[in-house]
Amino acid sequence: MARHTHPPSRALARLLRARRQELGLSLREIEERAAAEGSPIPFSTLSKIEQGKAEPGLRRLVLLLRLYNLPVELAGELLEVEELAGDDPVQEDPEALFEEGLEAVRRGDHKRGLANLIALRYRTVDSAEHRLLRQKATLTLAITVANLGKTRLARRLAEDLLFEPPHPSLLVNVLTLIGRTWRQLGSHEGALAFLERAEAHVGPDEHGRRAWILHEKALVLQAQGDLDGAMRLIDAALEAYRAAGDHRGEGNGIGAKIKIAEQRGDLRGALELALQGYALAERRGYKHLSLYRTLDRGRILFAMGDREGGLRVLNEGLARAISLGDKDAQFHAHYQLWKAHAALGDEERARFEEGAARYFVRFVDEVSDAAREVRELLLGR
Repeated sequence: MARHTHPPSRALARLLRARRQELGLSLREIEERAAAEGSPIPFSTLSKIEQGKAEPGLRRLVLLLRLYNLPVELAGELLEVEELAGDDPVQEDPEALFEEGLEAVRRGDHKRGLANLIALRYRTVDSAEHRLLRQKATLTLAITVANLGKTRLARRLAEDLLFEPPHPSLLVNVLTLIGRTWRQLGSHEGALAFLERAEAHVGPDEHGRRAWILHEKALVLQAQGDLDGAMRLIDAALEAYRAAGDHRGEGNGIGAKIKIAEQRGDLRGALELALQGYALAERRGYKHLSLYRTLDRGRILFAMGDREGGLRVLNEGLARAISLGDKDAQFHAHYQLWKAHAALGDEERARFEEGAARYFVRFVDEVSDAAREVRELLLGR
């Protein structure tokens, strides 16, 4: 039987090369350090790894990540993002590469968008001329992977930007994104600190940036149990999103408001918001937003007693998640289907959905009640 092999990872090769250069180390020095660790890697092999001509293998990769002080999970997330990205773009002009990538992200074509942004980030790593453009690409890449559930990778990208430091025009968004990732990883006080710093830099007419900060602060208050405060902030955020003409931000804000309404016990209001958010996403062609509003509708319908309709819509959401390759959404779909079938007493189907949720939780970075419950099951608690 023929063996099927995957080509070496371009993204991993670029990461290792960029990190080594960032640390000011030569390949000879890395060769010496690896030998001192008792696991020699020849200079020629290191060179091939950085050129994307050879796979390092698991043991060598772990060693290199340790030598470069990089977390192991970062490599896994980078490989997963590379799988989501399209082929290396043929476009050579950095400005065109960025604009085409940005437009692809805006229309929901993450495959093309990620490919362009990753390529631009590494093609211009040594270019002082394109420093601002590279920073814009890195920030857009970080926001995009955060929206795809890759929170740790997004935090790493954003924090690297903060240490460069970022161009003043990017500082607010970098701080806000870091605040978002800290919130998603469970550090509410840290998140608020970054968001307060971001807010201090926002101008009076920067409605879009103010909206995002208010949105993130609302989610922190929600996580802390202050639902009234969270609702006030999310309403203010939605008003600012609309003033900025940011329809995607408005759609995300509606998603946050749905969760707050559910927690307050206002299921009818939550369902109306889910329908409103779904209509906006469908009208604008935001496929991932449409997917999450579908899952919201299914969950709320089931909770309101329409069990047949709720299951039908949840299964529709799962099908969309599979079609889009969104593993974060697949986790949430399977989790909600598990709970629904368990409530109906269908033990066999509930076990199947629980098993699927256990599998897909590995792709979820955000600290949520659902993810926490499944992880505790995996740990046997």
